Amino acid sequence: MKEAQDLDKTNDEKIKAATDPVKDPKKQKTVFKKKIMAYNKPCILSVVGTFMAACIGLLNPVFGALMMKCTFGMLYISNSNETASEVMNRWAMWLAIAAAGMFIF
Repeated sequence: MKEAQDLDKTNDEKIKAATDPVKDPKKQKTVFKKKIMAYNKPCILSVVGTFMAACIGLLNPVFGALMMKCTFGMLYISNSNETASEVMNRWAMWLAIAAAGMFIF
């Protein structure tokens, strides 16, 4: 029984020593920065990635709204005198632009 308690105590000390840099508020900033910056070589790519993610976040709702507008336009056929091909020809270009924009970004 005493051996098990000694083993637990040594394991707890090892865990505390290993996690001390993460749990200590004074050491956290340098530890996390060192670990994260190991993946950001060259560092400018993280700035470019953040910028592109912001662009995607701003543009995709616009493409979604455009797709909804086109879909509504195609559903409008049932209440108008236009034929389906006339409405599709009018909205096909906008659908192609929206789809291309979604795949590019």
